[in-house]
Amino acid sequence: MERNITNTVIVLSLRAVGESSRLATCISPERGVFTAMVFGGRKGKLKSLVSPYHSGKMWLYVDSSKNSIKVQDFDVLETRPSIRENIYKTCAAALGAELVIKTGGVSEPETMFYLIKGFLDGLNLVNENSAKTGTLRFLWRYLEFMGLQPDCFFCSTCRTPFSKNSVRLYSATENGFICNDCIAEFPSGFNFPIGDEAIHYLQKVTSLPPNQSRATALSQNSYNELHQLLFFLISQAAESKLHSLEAGRDIL
Repeated sequence: MERNITNTVIVLSLRAVGESSRLATCISPERGVFTAMVFGGRKGKLKSLVSPYHSGKMWLYVDSSKNSIKVQDFDVLETRPSIRENIYKTCAAALGAELVIKTGGVSEPETMFYLIKGFLDGLNLVNENSAKTGTLRFLWRYLEFMGLQPDCFFCSTCRTPFSKNSVRLYSATENGFICNDCIAEFPSGFNFPIGDEAIHYLQKVTSLPPNQSRATALSQNSYNELHQLLFFLISQAAESKLHSLEAGRDIL
């Protein structure tokens, strides 16, 4: 079966195929993550239009019998130039795109589409420091999307709310946060120290709309705690090496 369709898409990555063609990996609310061939020479119109993190309306030719999709045209509505002008933003966007390609977009593609869209929009609009905390919020929300987000409101051992007791650490063996009273049960193991400010930050990201949670201040110490924890959790969730993390090891 052959047909022409139109989807709203975000281009996540491009890979060269032969001398003049490229394979674009995209996400749309309708199709989830998919790949489509972009044909044409180096000076073809689509070469500049179909670029990573561009989004808009894409015209596709779908040949189900050959299990292939070809890009026919692309009306680009958002180019997000700031991402390409800052090395941190470039690496963060690549991480978000790789996560979506490897783990997302199969179930609830519309939710995944708007999650990565919001992240890329934010990277494009803010400065580098805000982009760093924005990356933490994206990773935390991505864990929720995957059903792997640990409970940040209650101790995973005694179920005491952290509003009544201080948090001390995250336990990888429990996949949960541990309060001050239960710390003696975790003398060793794969633990991450977490303070009250960091856990309260996660609580706000979990419970507040993005436009409110992004206004929450975060000290450098708490940022470091959450950075170490969330990058560990997202690496575990991906279940395979994230090449964007390897490439951006000294930047992200």
